[in-house]
Amino acid sequence: MSLSSRPSAASAPAPATASLPRDPFLVDLQRAHPDFAVRCIFDVGANIGQSVDRYRRACPDAVIHAFEPVARSHAVLLERFGHDAGVFCRRLALGSTVRADALMRAAGTSTDNHLLAGTPRPGLPVEHVQVSTGEAYCSAQGVDRIDFLKIDAEGHDMEVLKGFLGLLRGHRIGFVQVEASMNPGNRRHVPFAQFTALLEPLGYYLFGLYDQVRELREGRPALRRSNTVFVSQRLPPWSQPRRNPEAALQRKGANRTATD
Repeated sequence: MSLSSRPSAASAPAPATASLPRDPFLVDLQRAHPDFAVRCIFDVGANIGQSVDRYRRACPDAVIHAFEPVARSHAVLLERFGHDAGVFCRRLALGSTVRADALMRAAGTSTDNHLLAGTPRPGLPVEHVQVSTGEAYCSAQGVDRIDFLKIDAEGHDMEVLKGFLGLLRGHRIGFVQVEASMNPGNRRHVPFAQFTALLEPLGYYLFGLYDQVRELREGRPALRRSNTVFVSQRLPPWSQPRRNPEAALQRKGANRTATD
């Protein structure tokens, strides 16, 4: 099984975590397409490694590039996975352009940390961080293909995605996950329609919606955001799903009865 093959001798998973949830996308991928090999994962907005932990267990032979620019979060990420030869913990932000100095909200290890577009309000904890593009990073590191690109940049996802445009046009990325706004009232995240407008003409279609969050605080009966996964339509053909022999025999019997 490509997603759960034996661990590489050169790497060791992080210590066990009690009742660790499985990644829902990878579960779907394994069930639907068990022969698809996930060898390279990019985790943009890795925080302290919550997703890296799940990816490492599901894909122990994959190489994971984890990007976390905030110093405290990166320190925890490095402490957890710095020993693992298959995980590269980069203190780096990704965007649509290369910038040597950008401001980022940096409230400890909060998952709400994000790049700032303007002048920060007084008292907001900030850090100066380096920003690269996905293409520039891949070129420097010799990465030719990404099987799964996960982006969670707290509203900055579209800018990160634009930094991978060359790879997307060449279909050198298999699956793309972004956090999308699912209703007009959510202005924090990029609208789902903007992602489809960018990705569908490039040949990336919706694969699934995961981690759906509703507007509970406002009390509105609407979906607020979702992790949306798109898949390249130029991937090699999927293996055929295994057929159920009993169901096939039942259909054959039903057909025979109908013709008797």
